[in-house]
Amino acid sequence: MASIKVRLLTFWLLSALVVHSALLAQGLSPTQPQEVGVSAERVQRLSDVLQGYVDDGKLAGAVALGGPPWQGGLRGSVGSQG
Repeated sequence: MASIKVRLLTFWLLSALVVHSALLAQGLSPTQPQEVGVSAERVQRLSDVLQGYVDDGKLAGAVALGGPPWQGGLRGSVGSQG
């Protein structure tokens, strides 16, 4: 019984995190990695890894958000919906 409660709690916490992140992301304006102190090479590496998962059929798509919220944000997506 405790396992079901833990799973439900985990589900709701993750759901709240996703919704919260999506709401925060709406106010972000895209920026360049170096403008927020992030390596452009590392961002490209992350994009390549996510694209690899899509190409291998492990993911239908992915969205990545990053950077300090007060400085704008990095946004990227791979794959497609549907």
